[in-house]
Amino acid sequence: MDIDKDIEAQLEDFLKECEVGKESIRSTLKKIAMELVSSDILLYNMIIHYKKTGEQKKIPPGYPPGAMEFGPFLYWLTNEKPPSSWDIKYQFIWYALQLVILDLVGSSCITKALYDDLIEYVKTTGLPADDGTMYGVDMYSQLDAHWLESVIHYLFYKAFPSLKAPFNSKATKPVKLSGKNPDNVKIAIIGDWGTGKYDPAKTFDNQDGNVNGPALDIMAAVMQLNPAPDYIIHLGDVYYAGTDNKALVGSKEEQDNFINVWSSTNTINFTLNSNHEMYGGGNGYFNVALSNDLFRTQINRSFFQLEYGCWTILGLDSAYYCDDDNLYMNGRITDNTQLKMLKDQADNNKNTIVMTHHNAMEYDGSETGKLWTDVTGSNALGAAPGYWYWGHIHEGIVYSDQTVSPTDSSKLRCVGHSAMPYGEAWGLLDNEGQTIPAIEYFANTPVDRSGKTSARVFNGFAMITLTNDTLTEQFYELDSSGAGVLKWPVAASD
Repeated sequence: MDIDKDIEAQLEDFLKECEVGKESIRSTLKKIAMELVSSDILLYNMIIHYKKTGEQKKIPPGYPPGAMEFGPFLYWLTNEKPPSSWDIKYQFIWYALQLVILDLVGSSCITKALYDDLIEYVKTTGLPADDGTMYGVDMYSQLDAHWLESVIHYLFYKAFPSLKAPFNSKATKPVKLSGKNPDNVKIAIIGDWGTGKYDPAKTFDNQDGNVNGPALDIMAAVMQLNPAPDYIIHLGDVYYAGTDNKALVGSKEEQDNFINVWSSTNTINFTLNSNHEMYGGGNGYFNVALSNDLFRTQINRSFFQLEYGCWTILGLDSAYYCDDDNLYMNGRITDNTQLKMLKDQADNNKNTIVMTHHNAMEYDGSETGKLWTDVTGSNALGAAPGYWYWGHIHEGIVYSDQTVSPTDSSKLRCVGHSAMPYGEAWGLLDNEGQTIPAIEYFANTPVDRSGKTSARVFNGFAMITLTNDTLTEQFYELDSSGAGVLKWPVAASD
């Protein structure tokens, strides 16, 4: 069949098969188109500014609310054809999105010449955006065209919502934690870790010269700590779309990029749902990860409650019920089960540790979002938790206590830097190159090895140690040997 002939008629037949109907699908495509248009403008302005000055530029307030992560998608969709290896129906989805975009906005404002300029800028060292998002041509960088698989899977499950994995809303009992040391428990936190092994043919710069890539190095570094952790909590994200063993396009990602490379066998493990896993309809997460013996303690729930001494850890699913018209980018918690979990801790908020995949505020601490309101609202926790760890942003960040409010402080942390390539989040620096007041620490140790310069910085993870009434935090980054190096808190002598 010639996909370029009678495409409108073919799309008409395909859309009629969709359970939610043609108009709903077209409406969804238009919303996605607007998101891609905004993202396209952000990337366009970054290219133009860099072309003129040779410097990066923080996106000022007032720009369209797009995401740098989706910056090249509109260019790809309006200038490229879907891979011929894709099933015909998924090629239809591609063309459907193209048709709506052409009808709505015409085309990307990024010309081929500008796109070629961008490729030239990034092909040797990479180019980080203000939040550390890495523009490069290597695997998992933003110009890796395999990211389109995320959109294709996302659109498929928008068309066939009954094929999404169901949310298990049944409440679960708290898990009482215990450690090898009777006086404390150690918990390693990793986020955005599900890359699997990097393909060395598709990477400019491996993390430490090991063709396996940083995900395996991070897990090895975690387990080489002395003492090793009793538990590991993954804050979510398996790439490109956390697909199950019946992937539409691409590989069986939840199995290949997550389960098969999780080498820790002597810890108890937990993992959270995420936007990328929801692109695959949640099927990889619910039907592959949660059904695996590694995560048996979660008993097929995407949320959990852990207790030790005075502390309660609430691991929450911020992805399943978030605004999926915005590509699951903005987390929400609106289901009764999780809201009740939060409400039950209202009298213990300062000793409550919240963990989600999605961030509760902008990467630079400038403003909170709906997820913050969901968790701290009167029908939930009623106040800020004592601690909150999230991923989603590919950075390791310790926010200052007064980031949100002088009267409602909470220790907020981002641990989304455990495997993805990322660069220095220069938006966290002021004009003099000093860290802005909202930030106490962020990971920014450059990868520079054997004279090979890269804009990338080393990946990392966090560790917390709980006693009956204290919590101690440590942030680690890898070094060139693949070992974990303590970076925060900094010793007084340093």
